[in-house]
Order: sequence, then C-alpha cells, then structure tokens
Amino acid sequence: MSPVPQPKTLRVFAALDVSAEVRGRLDQTLRPLSALIPREAVRWVRAEGMHLTLKFYGEVDVEQLPVLRQVLQEAAKTSGPLTLKVEGLGAFPNWQRTRVIWAGLQGALTELQVLQTEIETRSRLAGFAIEERAFKPHLTLGRVKVAVDLKSLGRTLDTGAIQTFGVFTATTLNLIQSELRVGGARYTQLAAFPLQNLKA
Repeated sequence: MSPVPQPKTLRVFAALDVSAEVRGRLDQTLRPLSALIPREAVRWVRAEGMHLTLKFYGEVDVEQLPVLRQVLQEAAKTSGPLTLKVEGLGAFPNWQRTRVIWAGLQGALTELQVLQTEIETRSRLAGFAIEERAFKPHLTLGRVKVAVDLKSLGRTLDTGAIQTFGVFTATTLNLIQSELRVGGARYTQLAAFPLQNLKA
C-alpha cells in the first residue's frame, strides 16, 4: 500500500479561544438571526469554530511551522491573560454591503492590541507576510457568499438594546489549522502557548 502523501502546506492562523458559554450564547442568537437572511447568502460559523483571530497566515510551508511556533511562543510571553466582554453585533464594511457579520469586544482591548502587534512584528521579522489591514478586534459569526443588503437587519439590531454574550478570559495563544470542507471549515489546534507574563 502506498503511503498517504503529506501536505506541503497548511492553512493556519493565530487565535485566542472563546469560552464554551460565550460560544453557546452567540450560537443561540444566530439561529433566529439566520432565519432572516437567505440561506444561500451567508456561511455561518459553527459554535465550535468561533475564535478571536489575531493573525491569519494562510498557506504556510510545513517546514516553516517550527519557526511560526517559536514566533507565537515568544509573543505569548509578552502578555498576561486577557479578559474580554463580547457584546453587540455589526457588519464589515457596513450593513448595506455586508461581507462579514461579527460580534464586538470590550475589556482588555489595549492589551489585546499590544499582543496582536507583537505577533505581527515578530512574524514579519521571521519572514511571514504582513497584514495590510488594521486590526479590528471582533468575532466572525458569518461570511457573506453573495452580495446582500442587510440594512433592515442592521436597523433592527440598532434599535434594540446592545446584546451582551458574556465575558471570557483567554489564557493561551493558539496556532490553529483550518481545513476548508463542503460542510464548513474544520479546525485543529496545532500548538498552544500560555499568556504567562503576569506583569503585562
């Protein structure tokens, strides 16, 4: 029997975990929300796939993964645990030309930005591509597959009280593999590094 060929690249990103409680509340909110949007228009993120992405690397050569692990391990040492509140829903770039539906974040945003900058800087020095877009902390809930105008949905959300989905404390920085499949992305944790700088 021929050996199964191993992939030469992996699609990976760096992220913080979100608590199961917060993910559950977000999932409960998305169920009625998704009923207001054409099924074919949005690819919703399953609850278990909700992460706070700090840097998306895309396809990375397998031989470069040890370097990437070192980058993230060193970056993690610069941050302590981060406590964040998940509240509010929004869209990028806006509800009229929606590409991404997201949940907002509050709390240790300054510390989160410092960690993300550390990751970006150390990644660039290690030879990984830089992210041209400014970092905007959020949790991705859905990605729009076709052009859709969700102004009415945006107005509905804006007129109600801001929804709060809970608080979580991130204690590790994770390297995660994303495999694109017909039924949605499959995520595998490749490494986890403690946010252990208690002086941060």
